[in-house]
Amino acid sequence: DTDEVLKWNGSEWTPQTDATLNDSAAGGDLSGTYPNPTVAKIQTYPVSSSSPDTDQVLKWDGTEWKPQSDESGGLTLPYVGIYSGNGDAFIIEHTGTPGNLAEFEISNSGNSGDVLWLKTNGSGNVINIKNYGTSDAIFLSNQSNAQDAINIKNYSNYNAIKAYGYGNNEVLYLKQTGTDDCAEIRIDNSSNSDDALYVTTNGTGYAGYFNGALYATSASSGIKAFKIDHPLDPENKYLYHSSVESSDMMNVYNGNIILSNNGEAIVKLPEWFDTLNKEFRYQLTCIGGFAPVYIAEKISNNKFKIAGGTDGLEISWQITGIRQDPYANDNRIQVEVEKIDKERGHYLHYKAYKQPIEKSIEAVKNPEIIEELNKNKEE
Repeated sequence: DTDEVLKWNGSEWTPQTDATLNDSAAGGDLSGTYPNPTVAKIQTYPVSSSSPDTDQVLKWDGTEWKPQSDESGGLTLPYVGIYSGNGDAFIIEHTGTPGNLAEFEISNSGNSGDVLWLKTNGSGNVINIKNYGTSDAIFLSNQSNAQDAINIKNYSNYNAIKAYGYGNNEVLYLKQTGTDDCAEIRIDNSSNSDDALYVTTNGTGYAGYFNGALYATSASSGIKAFKIDHPLDPENKYLYHSSVESSDMMNVYNGNIILSNNGEAIVKLPEWFDTLNKEFRYQLTCIGGFAPVYIAEKISNNKFKIAGGTDGLEISWQITGIRQDPYANDNRIQVEVEKIDKERGHYLHYKAYKQPIEKSIEAVKNPEIIEELNKNKEE
């Protein structure tokens, strides 16, 4: 009959009904009944009944084989994903041998786009990095001389960078082995009156510690000065004083002394005075009277003698000396210095010489200042 097959009955092959087409129960990794059983397992492991989407593959989720995205070869580009849940949208965990957890690269040298561009409209951090390992949380190696390793533009009212250090090491460590600035902090907006760099400490260490030469330019850089609350009106005014300038590494010492009954006096100086100083200059001024006072004995063994006065006359004295300690001897100030070629024709204080900003030393060091100014004018 129709659909019969030949079966061996023990003696001969005879036409019989095919048992696989009846309603007998399936077994093994199959469920349901014949002739249309369902694959319920793969090698005894259960298969999910979820319907798959296009391009999904079966993946083991720890409990069952389940239709999921195929990520074995990375994301298919362009990739756009929308997630509306409450958990993490993207997680990468690397448990293998040492290597990059994630690497983003632009191979096309003509592509001026960002390698990584992140944006948030929420209230959380754009990037939150926690490092519990033994290496750096962030490591930057800039092989280009044309672009910055880090370029941060902050348009909000909050900090562009905020760093907390709870360990025993530096919060921020910068090392520059090239020829340019290790770090540059600048406010381009001339109408911005806030500090470009503000440093404060509540600890016992220095707010700033510099090991090496320190150079600063400002409206007052040519006039080294101090600024304090005004003694007569500290709530409303400041008081400025300029420092005493000298082409030498000069120290100044002064005081007042009363002459004895023979019109003389010996001025005793600190025990380190002779060791620290050389090439002394002397000044004497009588107070409340007049006398032909003079230096009777020059400085020796940290003292000098005044004579020529009268008993009880007060003398105001001043001594200057040139430093002769080992550090000063090895680092004498070079008073007159030629400008290097690229700085010739440019000024530290271009405004004082009524020159445009293009003539400033700052424009030599940072040509992008001119570009920014011109861009702002165009806008």
